[in-house]
Amino acid sequence: MGVLNGRIAAAPGKPTHGEERDYEIAAMTSRVCSPLFSMLMRTYSVLIGNSNAVRTECHVKILFISSMAIVASDPAESRKLFVDALGLPLKRHKGDDYYFSESIGGSKHFGVWPLSQAAEACFGTRDWPADRPIPQASIEFEVEDLDSVAAAAQELQEKGCAMLHGARTEPWGQTVARLLTMEGAIVGISYAPWMHEA
Repeated sequence: MGVLNGRIAAAPGKPTHGEERDYEIAAMTSRVCSPLFSMLMRTYSVLIGNSNAVRTECHVKILFISSMAIVASDPAESRKLFVDALGLPLKRHKGDDYYFSESIGGSKHFGVWPLSQAAEACFGTRDWPADRPIPQASIEFEVEDLDSVAAAAQELQEKGCAMLHGARTEPWGQTVARLLTMEGAIVGISYAPWMHEA
């Protein structure tokens, strides 16, 4: 399978059992921004060890998924599920309403991100713009160094993805560039120095 003129193209011949699942994933998500989809599928394919799933020229080197957060318009209500019902060990970030954990197995960072804070991080205002889909989740992909964040943002823009903002360093030290998918997911390309310490 590959990306041809912005569309998903199947490889010739009958797919193997492993490729069938890749084709299903591609078919289900073919309406996603093709460059972003290609990059994400390439990352997914590398993670599962199937480098043949999507072939596209991509210079972004994703190391791992660094963060996953639920974007909550009512954070207190969301915490009832994640903290009270599921018992996740989420702790409040000092000085705000962001709850997170870096000690849940299989996850480097999981949080419940208030919509107002997501709006401030993306647009510099506490109100999410009415002309944009309201995000439900945020996922961040970690790259190898600070310069890779700006390079990835530029590559995504060149491939037709509209960035919410280019690479910038947040007050907590993370450098990130973000975009919003049409499904309402905030996708970040990130470099968080503390995730690279031995």
